[in-house]
Amino acid sequence: MDINFDEALKLIGASQKIFKGKVLGYPAYRIQHNDARGPFKGGIRFHPNVNIEEMRNLATLMSLKCAVAGIPFGGAKGGVAVDPTKLSQKELKKLSRNTQGLSPPILASGAMFLPPM
Repeated sequence: MDINFDEALKLIGASQKIFKGKVLGYPAYRIQHNDARGPFKGGIRFHPNVNIEEMRNLATLMSLKCAVAGIPFGGAKGGVAVDPTKLSQKELKKLSRNTQGLSPPILASGAMFLPPM
């Protein structure tokens, strides 16, 4: 599907679904920006300074990148406010798996793609 840059910019104003919560005690966010072009696509960021505004921006950028590149996915991004360097590999893996619970109805329907763990 071809889309020009002007059409891609229209995606910026799209409504967003916001999921806030805690994952193993850490503040966590999941933003689903736009699914007009297909299922949501976006990874999870682990950083002590993660905040909702950053996740909104990154989800919007993912929508734009997919649209401009002609990839049939929408944009999303998740984040957990944690310093991953202070976690063991086992703790980080557990945290990664638990972040999927931020938006269970969408994940359960198979309408979102997360990177492999």
